[in-house]
Amino acid sequence: MTTETKDRAFKGRQYRQQIMDKLSVETSTAETFKPGKDKDSYLKVLDENLEKLKSMIDDMKEKSINLEKDVKTEFEKETKKIQLRYDEAKSRLNDIRQSGGESWTELHEGVLTAWRDLAKGIKSAISKF
Repeated sequence: MTTETKDRAFKGRQYRQQIMDKLSVETSTAETFKPGKDKDSYLKVLDENLEKLKSMIDDMKEKSINLEKDVKTEFEKETKKIQLRYDEAKSRLNDIRQSGGESWTELHEGVLTAWRDLAKGIKSAISKF
């Protein structure tokens, strides 16, 4: 293994770990943040959290340019799945946004499920680096 290959592998491991650390923080926020009395505050926190996840996804896509062809192809398949999961999480938040009265608090479990699926997809994709 050449020095360049070792350096690339090391940087890949470092990057994976950074993403995993960020992902852990962002998903734990969604897990622990329970719906309170204020729907707007709840949505604001989760919208911000979702945008951070989107930023991670975009960053991974940008970094994937340097992947080897076969790994890049596999990564691109994973990112399509991630996009679907992101869209689902966004849709769940929109369901809460559109819900009336106190019924929005009952939709929290659907948000958590979408969040977990999105996190699982990101973990799968980052393993390709």
